[in-house]
Amino acid sequence: MDVKKIFGDYLSPVTEDVFEKIKLLESLKLAGENGSSGGSIYSFNYFDYLNGKKLNEEGMDFEDIVKDLVPLFEGLPNWNNPETLLNVIPPPNIPALATTLYTKMFNANFSQDKYTGLLLASELEVVKYLSDLIGWEWTKTMGIFTFGGKGTSLYAFKYALNRAYPEGKRKGYHGKEFFLVSSVKGHPCHAEVSDWLGIGYDNCIRVKCSKDGRIIVSEVEKVVRENIEKGKVFLGFNLCGGSTVEFDMDPVKEIYDLREKLIEDYSLEYKPIIHVDSVVGWIWLFYNGYDFEANPLGISNPILDKINLMHSYISEIKYADSCGMDFHKTGYAPYISSIIMFHNKEDFYYLGDKEQVVDVERLQYGGYAPFEQTLELTRSSDGPIAAWTTLKAIGVNGYRQIIANSLESTQYFRDIINRLPFAEVVNPNSNGVATLFILKPEGFEDKSLAEILTMPKSETDKVKNYNLNFTRYVDELNEKGETYLAFTASDIFTVAGTNVCLGSIKAYPMSPHYNKENIDAIVSLISKLKERYDNDENWTFKTLHYTPADMVYRK
Repeated sequence: MDVKKIFGDYLSPVTEDVFEKIKLLESLKLAGENGSSGGSIYSFNYFDYLNGKKLNEEGMDFEDIVKDLVPLFEGLPNWNNPETLLNVIPPPNIPALATTLYTKMFNANFSQDKYTGLLLASELEVVKYLSDLIGWEWTKTMGIFTFGGKGTSLYAFKYALNRAYPEGKRKGYHGKEFFLVSSVKGHPCHAEVSDWLGIGYDNCIRVKCSKDGRIIVSEVEKVVRENIEKGKVFLGFNLCGGSTVEFDMDPVKEIYDLREKLIEDYSLEYKPIIHVDSVVGWIWLFYNGYDFEANPLGISNPILDKINLMHSYISEIKYADSCGMDFHKTGYAPYISSIIMFHNKEDFYYLGDKEQVVDVERLQYGGYAPFEQTLELTRSSDGPIAAWTTLKAIGVNGYRQIIANSLESTQYFRDIINRLPFAEVVNPNSNGVATLFILKPEGFEDKSLAEILTMPKSETDKVKNYNLNFTRYVDELNEKGETYLAFTASDIFTVAGTNVCLGSIKAYPMSPHYNKENIDAIVSLISKLKERYDNDENWTFKTLHYTPADMVYRK
């Protein structure tokens, strides 16, 4: 093995060598000019691919590695393309791509500052910026980047266990039954985290919401009191801070007041935590300080009212003990860039064995070692550096513009879809950018959504299956390179205010290039593809041996 060929020369930076190889990777023919790559990805079988593979005895030339890699890029979505409407996955911003890649060349381990030089200060800087946005005193807060949104909830409720039953850190939790509260709109990971921590799926109690998607506080109180009086230990609340589809946000201040009342009524010796799962909705904090009357960005009144409302909701996050924020979702940073923020730094340091609180005002280089509190011993630099760069590159007003443009474009898309005689939006009141809509099959064209919802299940299932099949049809056209349009469909979406599982097509625009011009083109394309689908006598739905999961719609 040629050591210099693989690792470079320790006497000089490897930047030039790395970027030389990136230029070679650029020769990958990922897609057409406009979007995702074509090819028969649905016929790909993992066993057939893996069977017979053997690791090479000798090192391969990079050119040969690239040849092996090229086929694996097949089907990779182009998140910059406005026609890619698959999920809450944005294109990563270029400045953050550059800084994260460059930082990786130094293999900085964010476990302690001895292994990072001064780079670890970037994480604390992001914590400072986010504390300011939330309205917390930054010298009293703490935050840590972790492995995703689920990780932020995992950290929060590990601390909740420590706070509710301190002996458990040493003795375990035998004979204790804990519970926490989430809403029916909360992410599935709330229950999954309960399982991972030994609390149990069933002890993540889902409470129903009002018509506007917010958890009903009176129902929360009823559930909490019932379970405390059964002898269970109450850990706290995992609140919705902007759900993926409807952008629902729970009333944090009301929950805070309820928590204080429960502590007094039951003489609790600890505070059940209030965690806000705001991995999607945290970006509304950028409207702190915005002059809604002067409206310097010229946002239309309907959208301005929506922003003002959602900002008032997310502003209540200051009453929480902790919250999760994903920069790789609505923050437009590369994966993985998730952070959990703690209102009081003592809560963070209590996660560790030493429980020694670091005073940032006296913190010197050589004295910062977050690995003593983190689940991970080794931590990547990707998250902190990506977030740090992104915040500086986009800035407060940049984020305001992105949010406003996304909402203006989304409303235009919904309006245009509703003008089609054979289509209808099924989440028209959503405050987020995800648009769920149905295309109406033959025999249903003159039926309104309200009429369809009152039909027998056998009839609504026809509508559901039509949209599921249409989505697969478009997938196959995308696969052949005949279109670049890409969206998903849900078979379990239930229309708000009903018990009807209608299913729907989901369009989740995350491209910053999304605008009225390309929306017109997208809607026109949907119309043409529907006509083609209805008249394609040679196409039949090819049932898979499994149903591809949409992570947003897990049961």
